[in-house]
Amino acid sequence: MKKKNISFLTIILVVVFLMSSCASMMASMELKTAQTKTAEHEYSEALDLALSALTRSENENTEAANLILEIVNQGDAYYNGLIKQYRQPDQNNPLANIYRAYEALTEMYDVVSKNNLDNFTAGGMSYSVKIKDYTTELDTAREDAGKAYYDASVRQMGKDTFAEYRKAYYNLKFVKSIYNNTPIPFNDIDSRMKEAQSKGTIDIYIVVDNDLKQSFGEGSMGQTLKDYLNPGSDWVECHYGLKVDMAYKAWEIAEAGQKFLDSTTGTIKSSKGVIEFGKEVGADVVIYATFDNLKSDEIKVANHNDKFGGTSNEGVEYKMDLDWSRYSKQTSIDYSYYVVDVNANKTIVDFKDMTFTRDIVFYTGTYTLTPDIWSIETIKNFGELLNIKDIVDYRYVNFGNNGWAYRTNYSSAELELRDKTFFDKGLQIFKDNAQSEVEYKAITGIKKAIAAAIADYV
Repeated sequence: MKKKNISFLTIILVVVFLMSSCASMMASMELKTAQTKTAEHEYSEALDLALSALTRSENENTEAANLILEIVNQGDAYYNGLIKQYRQPDQNNPLANIYRAYEALTEMYDVVSKNNLDNFTAGGMSYSVKIKDYTTELDTAREDAGKAYYDASVRQMGKDTFAEYRKAYYNLKFVKSIYNNTPIPFNDIDSRMKEAQSKGTIDIYIVVDNDLKQSFGEGSMGQTLKDYLNPGSDWVECHYGLKVDMAYKAWEIAEAGQKFLDSTTGTIKSSKGVIEFGKEVGADVVIYATFDNLKSDEIKVANHNDKFGGTSNEGVEYKMDLDWSRYSKQTSIDYSYYVVDVNANKTIVDFKDMTFTRDIVFYTGTYTLTPDIWSIETIKNFGELLNIKDIVDYRYVNFGNNGWAYRTNYSSAELELRDKTFFDKGLQIFKDNAQSEVEYKAITGIKKAIAAAIADYV
């Protein structure tokens, strides 16, 4: 029994020791983090960490106690220094910054008050923090900043521009934030914020008449335009789809007629019609595009032969006989597009009856090598050998071997078959996707042009 009791007591002592060590370690980590937060001027967070370290030590850690005093003194001096600076002329947003500084001071002393740090003990020694009340200064700063930013928002909304409405919204948002737990003296602030947000948001309507389904499987061109032009801004609403299509068709039937429509194609013949449609639906900007007459020529093949000599890594001279082919396919697509500012009644971009044409090229070939040396790879980049300049990285065509040839007299028939299968597959991908590549290039170019045209609006 005595041995059992000793063993049990030993276990308890070990557990207590481990718990004490763990608490000491945690307290040390919290003090280091508190010091970091102090250096970063995060004084309230630093206080919380120092207090936690003091509590873990059961009010024995004098380092934590001294750090508490240091945090409060530094915080008070820092924020009062900022306030003095903000009261100087030519400061940006001085009233807002003064308010934030007093808010931070009030929060810091709230931590002091709630934790009874005006008088406390640590390690048998007495400590005290003089609590300063900045409530009056905070209320005055709130009143000054609130009135100034509210008045500024009223002036900005009166200018009736996208940019000024957006500024007004952010100013009102700031005013609301500083009255978060206090009655707001501006009764119409919510309605003003709603109006500023609504009028600061640009509504872009996208109409793709005679829409062409893309063969590369990423939805219609209209949907692609919408996805590309929506930059994730809080101030842009892109409208495209069935509702817009139906609104356009209804306007086309009821209003467009010969005045705006081309009698041969049935599409809008000038940007004036796009502006009129924008007025009908209440758009700020309208993008109108049409794509048609997609066509591709037959693949053209030009065969070439080149001979090279060289020396292998082992010093063996060799001869290379290279047969290579240039495959090309020309694809074109007709398009028109207009971008208009409805409110200003002006055309931003005007392109009519344009044609985008592109030759898509693909290179592949075979070579023989004598003598049969192993140090030369089975696949050769003849694009580099011949300094071919028009090899392009295509999104849909490339198979990773454009401009490469494989060896046909290699000693391993299995390797030759492997390479031939790989290159045949690459050539087939070119044949299947050359047209898709031109569609993609055309739409990408148009999207970039439209995005650049409306950059100032979004």
